[in-house]
Amino acid sequence: MGRPCEGGRLHTPTLPFSLECHVCNGTGLVPAPVTSDETALLAAIIAQPDEDTPRLVYADWLAQHGDERRAEFVRVQCRIAAVARGDVSGDLPALFARERDLWPREVWRWPDEVVWRRGFVDEVVCSPGAWFNYGDEARASHPVARVRLTALLSMDTVTHIVNPAPPPLDSFLIADRWVNFCDDDIDVADPPDTYWKMNCFLNRLLFQRRWPGVTFELPA
Repeated sequence: MGRPCEGGRLHTPTLPFSLECHVCNGTGLVPAPVTSDETALLAAIIAQPDEDTPRLVYADWLAQHGDERRAEFVRVQCRIAAVARGDVSGDLPALFARERDLWPREVWRWPDEVVWRRGFVDEVVCSPGAWFNYGDEARASHPVARVRLTALLSMDTVTHIVNPAPPPLDSFLIADRWVNFCDDDIDVADPPDTYWKMNCFLNRLLFQRRWPGVTFELPA
């Protein structure tokens, strides 16, 4: 059975059950934290994306503030992940059935697709322009760890972002500026010798530098 999707179509898992839960594009906005307590709880989740405890603490907070449905969704998805890891025992078919019943009603306006894991959006498929416009907003509420970009920014756009003041730098010379600008832990290959490879090179550096901790997949 496919996963529920607010946009009207279903995403069918390749296995009988799937840990990757998909919601497609809709007409809403990313919900923003409404209190300082919620902001702090979400910040703890984002700072410790591999830990379940901050997520379960947030689920308790949601339940205490009247959002029992969302709280249970977080708990159920965390339980599914724990069973899949072998940390605990559990009835996966029953858990997946309950997960479907609790599916979040919220829809996001800008991505082509989002993937929910352990109660929060973990992966986004979108255009680079959409991520630039909404990525920070998304990361304020969800520990987005992977972004699959559907296109590349043009080399002129990347150049303008790095060097917005005139006169513009030559696009092929901008790589040297990026190599010096990026952190040492970013793997920078030898400057590529084709326009396409150079553009991929610059896009990857731009996104990695601006959103450290997020893995970006570029189109082939």
